[in-house]
Amino acid sequence: KEQCNAKQRWYASFLIQKGSSALSNALDILPIKEPRALQGVSHTSCVWFFFGRNDDDSHNLRGKAEHVDDVRNDGTWHLQTSGSKTWRLRPNTNARQSWPPGAPPLAMSQQVMEVTMHRGDILVLNTRLWFHST
Repeated sequence: KEQCNAKQRWYASFLIQKGSSALSNALDILPIKEPRALQGVSHTSCVWFFFGRNDDDSHNLRGKAEHVDDVRNDGTWHLQTSGSKTWRLRPNTNARQSWPPGAPPLAMSQQVMEVTMHRGDILVLNTRLWFHST
């Protein structure tokens, strides 16, 4: 019988559909249900949960490789419930026609921006318009 070492590194994700009792149970344990700035905004019918454990703080645990999401919505929000996570963001210049008028110059460049989130931080991001990796 193999035992799991609590110090091992791991990363996982899962999806829960709206209308499922599992979703309301999962959301009930989060410190917030939605960021105050997004109250009244319509949300999609599913929620992704991503989580992991690093074996120590000296090596970053790699999440997903750089990608954009094939979604119809205009944004996602990400709540960091513990630890820290660094996102690498780069504009999707192939989706330039979807950028709003007056988008900042960064939106038209290939510059990579790093954002490090800590417990309690919220990142609001259009994952269709930004390449992202963690």
